[in-house]
Amino acid sequence: MLELLAAGAALAGRTLLQAADAAILAVGEDEVIAHERKAPREVRWLLQLKRDPETTATALRGASSSLLAFAAVAAAIVVGDALFVAGVHPVSRTTLQLLAGLLAGAVALALDLAPRSLASASPLSWGLSLSGPAWLVCRSLRGPVRLMLRLFDAVLLRQGATARYTPPPPPLQEIEKILSEEARGGAPGAPAPELVHGLFSFADRTVKEIMVPRTRVVGVPIDATPQQVIELLAEEGHTRMPVYEGDLDNIKGVLHAKDVIPLLAHPELIVLQDLLRPALFVPWTKPVGELLREMQQKRSLIAMVVDEYGGFSGIVSLEDILEEIVGEIRDEHDREGPQPQFGPDGSALVRAEMRLEDLNRALGSQLPGGGDFETLGGLLNSCAGAIPQAGDRFYVGGLELTVVQRDDRRVRLVRVSRAKASQPPPQPRP
Repeated sequence: MLELLAAGAALAGRTLLQAADAAILAVGEDEVIAHERKAPREVRWLLQLKRDPETTATALRGASSSLLAFAAVAAAIVVGDALFVAGVHPVSRTTLQLLAGLLAGAVALALDLAPRSLASASPLSWGLSLSGPAWLVCRSLRGPVRLMLRLFDAVLLRQGATARYTPPPPPLQEIEKILSEEARGGAPGAPAPELVHGLFSFADRTVKEIMVPRTRVVGVPIDATPQQVIELLAEEGHTRMPVYEGDLDNIKGVLHAKDVIPLLAHPELIVLQDLLRPALFVPWTKPVGELLREMQQKRSLIAMVVDEYGGFSGIVSLEDILEEIVGEIRDEHDREGPQPQFGPDGSALVRAEMRLEDLNRALGSQLPGGGDFETLGGLLNSCAGAIPQAGDRFYVGGLELTVVQRDDRRVRLVRVSRAKASQPPPQPRP
């Protein structure tokens, strides 16, 4: 019975050591320091462990391996005693003892995944909680660990190697914070804070989040006359435009303005089928970083975005990708995007196609975004469960959103004002 309890205690201790090891590796030092007032003792222990990664990693993993071996031996003893009482043949008993020990070790290794995953997901809370036991283990084993490392170095240095532990790179959040602080401090050669944020948020973006949606895409019908082609290029001001047959779900290629310019003196020579360039199609779930590499490889500056069913969803250009890093890029010919028009009463008229991220930045609000919608119109559709009617009002994030104008398919114009606490939120029309 005592052996069984000892095996269970060893497995529990190993589980905690595995969680502590994962948490210490994953948590950032700045993140730990920020909690110094709340838990000064735990923060001190955790910082000591992080600042001596060689001893910490070796001690925790060595203790974990020792507990695993102890649990396996204890399990084998328990099984051996039970078989002895049952009168099992000694040879068979030895074989079963070995199998029991191996099984206990396999179970312990399998159980390692859960604590390491949990600790990696919330490294700060786990690290602070387990900093005491981990510090005690490392403190107790520091002498033997350092002696062992020196002995290993003496042997391995002859082969041109070392036993020294190389810590993993710091978390991305910590790198971003360091660069942002350097930028705000005006360090020589430091990038702007907005550029730092753009670089780190860039990796988490998908094509769907940055594309120009289908409703704002203007294409060229494949049966357009030369005069219509010239007029479309002049009106839209784009260097590249998709060419479609029937509707935008059937894109045939991309028309480049520079292929048309040499033919302006002889419009009758403009034949769309002869001027088409292959279109690059990408799914809207594709990460922006992967799209950038694909566009570099295929030398394409524009891509057609399709949904999971193959339907056309929008377009994304190299400029859209760069704007995610450096911010909005405008020249003297760019049209102004949808901006709030403020009235004397403090309310604002906003086009429903405006992205919630941009609206929150303009108004200093916190309207929820993400998920199935990214624009103000999408938020209203989600609140109503349908396309709202003109005059419908909604209260979201401390704001009153009133539908001013809509058409058969979508909301066009919305009035945004601060909600009055005394007003009960009206329900949308059925």
